[in-house]
Amino acid sequence: MRLIVRTEPIGVKYMEGYPQLKGMLQKAGWLNFIKKFDSYHKEITKSFARSFDGIEVEIGDIKFAVTESFIAEAIELPRLGERWFKNKEFHGESWKVILKNPSMDVTLFRKGIPISALKNKCGNMLLILQKFITSEGRFGFMYVYHIRLLMNFLENGTINLPFFLLNSMRRMATNVQKKIESIETIMYHHGLVKILVEFHLKSVGDTWEDFLVRNFFQNARESPEKSHVKKSRRRKININIQTSSQKNDAETAFKPEVRKQTKQKGKMKERAEEINEDIPEPSSPQEDEQLLSKRLTKIKEQIKKKRRYGRGRRTQEKKP
Repeated sequence: MRLIVRTEPIGVKYMEGYPQLKGMLQKAGWLNFIKKFDSYHKEITKSFARSFDGIEVEIGDIKFAVTESFIAEAIELPRLGERWFKNKEFHGESWKVILKNPSMDVTLFRKGIPISALKNKCGNMLLILQKFITSEGRFGFMYVYHIRLLMNFLENGTINLPFFLLNSMRRMATNVQKKIESIETIMYHHGLVKILVEFHLKSVGDTWEDFLVRNFFQNARESPEKSHVKKSRRRKININIQTSSQKNDAETAFKPEVRKQTKQKGKMKERAEEINEDIPEPSSPQEDEQLLSKRLTKIKEQIKKKRRYGRGRRTQEKKP
């Protein structure tokens, strides 16, 4: 099964692909919050999830309280609207205006409402919510909590986002602490964790870079645009060994051919020297022609001898 990517993209760049939604987000006051997402640090998120007890968190040499008011200040959103989370029931049908066919029977869908059933604008807004707020990593269906978040952009449907995010982070930390061996698949809110940590560091006169160096965190900046994959040194060594082995095999296979060609060239050179030794150097153009004729004659004789020798050898091999 493919690993689910639950990291938030860069907010400013991502919103460039949805200019028609900026007005809706601005009206709800969420646009500046989305733009705060610029990078993340998985090791920081791991430390947050392991230590967060629902009230306080300890990462490296810093410790601070994570409350609804703290999140509201960090993301610059007011604590207005309904204090709603996934464990609270949701009733009413006014939300159906987001569907292409508001009169459709949604009880037919057991795994959630397909995103194709939503109006295009609402479908795009749902994708933004899934990327930055709920961080599922899968985007094919709409569930009850998505409907409640989408109602924030309708009249009289405001939701208290700091309260929702606080409870979402509490749930994430609880799941991580219960199943620490599966931390990579159940850990999310990477970008939000960085926003909160940076906000706390700023409030005490510290910086993100100094905090990372001081606490020996590696890979100071991880951008959603470029995934940093750690290369295995062992694998690299194995590849080098394999390449060297293949090279040696190729050289071994090539050497007999080279030796054979060199041997044949040596024999030809020896024969040419024998012919030249038997025939003296010419002293005039006429003698030159005569000597050339003698050389050709001698070469022909040697070729005939070689052919006779080859025929005789083949005849001996055929005999039982």
